Amino acid sequence: MPTTHHRLPASVSADEVDRSYSLVVASVADSKADSKAPLRPILALRRHLPLIDYLGRRLASAPVAAHSADQLDADARTLAQAAGLPEEKVRPLLPVDVRQPHPLLRPLVMRANLGERIQISVTNWLAERALSLALVDDDYGIQDDSDAPPIANGETHMYVWRCLHAGVYPIYNRAGASLAERRCLLGVLMIEP
Repeated sequence: MPTTHHRLPASVSADEVDRSYSLVVASVADSKADSKAPLRPILALRRHLPLIDYLGRRLASAPVAAHSADQLDADARTLAQAAGLPEEKVRPLLPVDVRQPHPLLRPLVMRANLGERIQISVTNWLAERALSLALVDDDYGIQDDSDAPPIANGETHMYVWRCLHAGVYPIYNRAGASLAERRCLLGVLMIEP
């Protein structure tokens, strides 16, 4: 199976894992909230972390939310080097006004086919908060390690999920401190027939 840019080669044999994702959970400011609001956790591809950090810094300084074309060109050069991505791929991702909705700050959608096993490497970059990815209504036993201890800040955990039943499974942080945090949608796993 050929790998694409968002999938990494599996660290176990191909017989065991069909797809592999390398992800991070990070915090960003909410573009519609005031500066005192808590940061919102998002699930993203690890290679997009420099872009997520950039968007977070710009959101934190919302009074100067709009950047000129020259500023965005300079930012794109810097970010392309940090992310290891071509500058022409990074520049379209940089918004003139950071308060507008951005695709990298939306819940992440992971896809898999029925019967596949996917490996998800997740690093927790939530400041002083634990992380434990879970699927809403996992009645089909997709998660092998649903009783794994929470991941501390800066640590990485490898999840292996078995895609036994087609459907859309929302992903959330089971280790969230509050009910509102546990209800925050990080992403979805779409298992296609």
